[in-house]
Amino acid sequence: MLRGTVLLFAIPILVVFLVVWNAKIHPSKLRLLGAIALVGYSLLALNVTLFPLPFQPALLHDLRLSDSPQNNLIPIQGLIQLIGRESSEVAARQIVGNVLLLLPLGYLVPTVWKVRSIRRLMLIALIVSLGIELTQFAVSRAIGYTYKIFDIDDILLNTLGGIIGYGAYLALIPVVRSSGMGDVEDSGLSKGHRASTSPSSSGSTQPNAKIIK
Repeated sequence: MLRGTVLLFAIPILVVFLVVWNAKIHPSKLRLLGAIALVGYSLLALNVTLFPLPFQPALLHDLRLSDSPQNNLIPIQGLIQLIGRESSEVAARQIVGNVLLLLPLGYLVPTVWKVRSIRRLMLIALIVSLGIELTQFAVSRAIGYTYKIFDIDDILLNTLGGIIGYGAYLALIPVVRSSGMGDVEDSGLSKGHRASTSPSSSGSTQPNAKIIK
């Protein structure tokens, strides 16, 4: 089995990238910490989703002779089968695990980049989850054995986790601002709303609407 420890070879490259990025962008302390956490999380997520990887010829030969798991392309069907086949504890652990997988992504992405809407964050989480599933599918085709199935339900749960993480980011914005760690992009506000509450050229803030007495 090929273990995820091979990802350790990528750490020096990522460290150099972060150093260059920090020198060029000069991000706030919060944004820099978010970028470091995002890199570490990405390596951990790759380790969880793609490894261990069977590559020994003898092992692959034995695996190909056994029943290969079937991919699931029908939404919710896999969840129903999982709940009916496994104990409640195992099913809950697998469902919660899929939700938690991209939850940090939903929090860290708007910390590092300006993601201003839940729709955009949902699209990012969907693309990342789809990329993971397609990579698993491509590796399975390459080795001739479905070592990890392509499951549409995993994509749905992963995307939900990303949305929950984004909600946590929005909820913690006031706390982070009060800590003074750096500027936080208020992703919950649209440009139009921010513009309507910005000071006018005379230096005073104009009311958004007239008050009717």
